[in-house]
Amino acid sequence: MATIDYFTIKLADNAPVASVDEPLMLDISVLGTQYATEIEYFYRIDITDIGSIYTAKARGSISVDIADIIRTQFPEVPFRQKGTDKIVPIEPYEQVLQVGVYLSVDQMSKWSNGVAVTRGVASPAVLPADGNFLAVARPGGNTVVVRETEMLPVMFFAGEYGINHFQIRAVGSVETVDFSYTGEDSLAAYLIDFEAIRFSVFDGHITLCNIFEIWGDENAHEPLCRYVIERSEPCRERYYLRYLNRWGMWERIEVNGALTYKATESESGDYKVYNVATSRFSRRKDRQAQSFSVTIKAKVENREREDLLNEALMSGDIYLEGFGDAAMRVISASVVEGSAVNDSPVVREVRLELSDELTATPGISTAKRGVPRIHRDEFRQEFN
Repeated sequence: MATIDYFTIKLADNAPVASVDEPLMLDISVLGTQYATEIEYFYRIDITDIGSIYTAKARGSISVDIADIIRTQFPEVPFRQKGTDKIVPIEPYEQVLQVGVYLSVDQMSKWSNGVAVTRGVASPAVLPADGNFLAVARPGGNTVVVRETEMLPVMFFAGEYGINHFQIRAVGSVETVDFSYTGEDSLAAYLIDFEAIRFSVFDGHITLCNIFEIWGDENAHEPLCRYVIERSEPCRERYYLRYLNRWGMWERIEVNGALTYKATESESGDYKVYNVATSRFSRRKDRQAQSFSVTIKAKVENREREDLLNEALMSGDIYLEGFGDAAMRVISASVVEGSAVNDSPVVREVRLELSDELTATPGISTAKRGVPRIHRDEFRQEFN
């Protein structure tokens, strides 16, 4: 008869936090008996507030990657436009799952260590509670610089492995925003909407703030980090790449430059129709779908912007905005060339392949524009 003491369970190397986009190893070892390879047992993967998601039977020691199993429980990351809330919690199960493994053999059971599993290739554990804790992938250290057109809500983590108290101060204004986490989760995700804070400052004090300091201790000499908004330069053609960063949250980068595209038609939809009047067949064609590849000759001002562009192109989820009415998913992205030193503005050729086949030109909207006409839908008495 097997005893539960023979078994040791190790999930993610006993780390408190792990990423679902990296190998998530479950190691079950059977030691202390010569019959280790013959002992059968069941193990179950559980997620807090969801329940059991996977059950399997095994024999002897095993080592399996369960990342793909956990990944199915994460919904698609929603894209949040600007709102009025300054700091809001992210809905449960969007960014953090509390995972554990339950093992049973001969009516005995054992639990593994619990792991907070997040999406994204970077772990929240690398975000310091005494520095820049914002989950943004931008150069600048403790100063996050964002153009006005690139602003999106910014994620941070609270809880045992995050930051639980801070104050946001708008430089040039007396307005502040305080945050204090009182929950019990080891890891919880929140969003800061700096655009909503900026609008609130302008609405209440008629001051357009471009610098926000985040303080963890009111007696400290320096803030934890700064969020700086800079002006977007005027340009003739402006496009955006919206992408999931390394923490699994949406960011946006402005790409300014001339765009050209190449359309590739799908297979020919020709067919023949018999004309009774002429007793002959005539050819017709269906409306053909086209796939698009796009090239943008993007102006890159400095090395920091080039690094940011490369960060965006390495993402697994990219959307092109500004080419047509709707955002278009990108399935292939690359920069033709780069340089190790970039002290002056240069032009980089960015190549994108769009995933959707379209039956209408992206630049032509099918929405009703409301352009004035001579004849309107309603009847009026003016001309009677």
